[in-house]
Amino acid sequence: MPLALLIDDLDTDLELMRIVFTENGIDVIGTSSAEQAIDELALASIDLVVSDIHLPKMNGPELVAYCKDNFPEIPVIGVTGRAEAKHFSPMLENGAQAVFFKTEHFTDVVFKARQLLGMDIDISTYRARLREVESIVEQVSQENLNQQELLESYGVITAELEAQNLQLLESEQQIQESQKRFSKLFDVAPTGFVLIKRFAGQILEMNPKARQMMGGEQTPVPFLLSSVFDQTRVPSEKAQRRKFDNWLHYSEGESVDLKIQDEPEARWVQLEQTTFDNDTLLIAMTDITHLRNTYQALEQERSLNQSKAVFLTNMTHEMRTPMHAILSFSKLAQKQIENPENLPGYLNNISLSAIRLNELLTNLLDLSRYESGEVKTQFVKQDITKLIISVADSLSGLLATKNIKLNIDAGRQFDCMIDQKQITRLFVNLFSNSVKFSPENASIDILVEPSVSGLDRDALKIVFIDEGPGVPMDELQRIFAPFEESSQTRTGAGGTGLGLSICREIVLLHDGDIRAESPPKGRSKGTAFYISLPLKQNTSEAP
Repeated sequence: MPLALLIDDLDTDLELMRIVFTENGIDVIGTSSAEQAIDELALASIDLVVSDIHLPKMNGPELVAYCKDNFPEIPVIGVTGRAEAKHFSPMLENGAQAVFFKTEHFTDVVFKARQLLGMDIDISTYRARLREVESIVEQVSQENLNQQELLESYGVITAELEAQNLQLLESEQQIQESQKRFSKLFDVAPTGFVLIKRFAGQILEMNPKARQMMGGEQTPVPFLLSSVFDQTRVPSEKAQRRKFDNWLHYSEGESVDLKIQDEPEARWVQLEQTTFDNDTLLIAMTDITHLRNTYQALEQERSLNQSKAVFLTNMTHEMRTPMHAILSFSKLAQKQIENPENLPGYLNNISLSAIRLNELLTNLLDLSRYESGEVKTQFVKQDITKLIISVADSLSGLLATKNIKLNIDAGRQFDCMIDQKQITRLFVNLFSNSVKFSPENASIDILVEPSVSGLDRDALKIVFIDEGPGVPMDELQRIFAPFEESSQTRTGAGGTGLGLSICREIVLLHDGDIRAESPPKGRSKGTAFYISLPLKQNTSEAP
């Protein structure tokens, strides 16, 4: 029989392809990474390569290019769980014969594989494929309809934002026209006007509005403005004077925005200058506080909408994987009713996927409660050292599975005001992560000591150090965001990507801080998580 090399970092999809290919008379070798696939290509006589597009390190398109350079006679088929066209193009451009969206039975993939291998194609299989394609087309049409509704909703929001932006532009234009139309009506103009000698800085005329804004009379303008205005928190009078002088003498026709130091709320003013005659300038002063606040609100709304879209996309992808496994193995189990020896494996995969889906939904609900401030806390004095030892004892079985040595360096009792339930969950998450990503026969170090930094003098520092693959420098902040995992530890084998997000929320709930370092100082590998918890809390109970 021909031999196919299957590459997919999702165990459930790899197992499904193995079953379907074997049932259709094709022997298979399964791997979970492109690096393992390259080793198999060198050792075995491979007739066909079927690769997932999204792999941990070397991705699908890169593997296709490698095959075409080194094994041009071997055909390659690409598969993906994401239906967007942008995910198909790189595989085809690098030489793949075809790319398919993952379906429940991989019928289209097997159909194409048999065709490329020169095997007979059963007409019943072809008809089944037609029925499946019709079903997919119907499903995609419904999804497109849903996407169209979302686009229409987005269009309404965009139109409203554009209308508000247009109103802002029209307001600015009206202000400019008003300045020209009432430039000589100093006493009644709603805009502040100041007529000055450019080089002497002496005020010649000032209307009531300008006098109200500047708080002075016939005073040299550079000195006056340097003591009244502050652009984006310029700290010194000298810097402020230089800022105004540069604008006054070298920026003719341009405007500058300055923030008035008017407590309790600062106001923003825009200064514009017009040459009146020779070295005489007319400076128009307009209050733009409302415009700036409106613009800032619009920017925040755009950012929030973008964040919601990204979160929804990630959540949908994470939920689709276990749901896909549950549906697929359920149908396989239905087909194998007469062969009960295969049912336990299918049912076990269904159970594991259901557990993962339940964990994902539970963590999502918990994360939402943390972020909305709905978590009730009860702070009590607790010995952190004793709590860490208790968590370690409860997870001793997890350590034994990989023969991992645990070192706890606390020295003495450290009492801290905490919510015991939440901090226990924090320690369990960090402890489980350390074990999960540590190799066999490794060590995990936990350090507890008072913080010695100036601002954290009354805080406790807790450090979890493992010997895992580490986290790239540019991902040390991002791993605390929902659904984010390090590229060094991303396997697709069951994590929800929410554990560290929940850890961060628990620490913030205690007015503390958490950060990651990789590799830890003085070590060549691994990751350290630093937690700082205040020894005292402002209140004993918080909503």
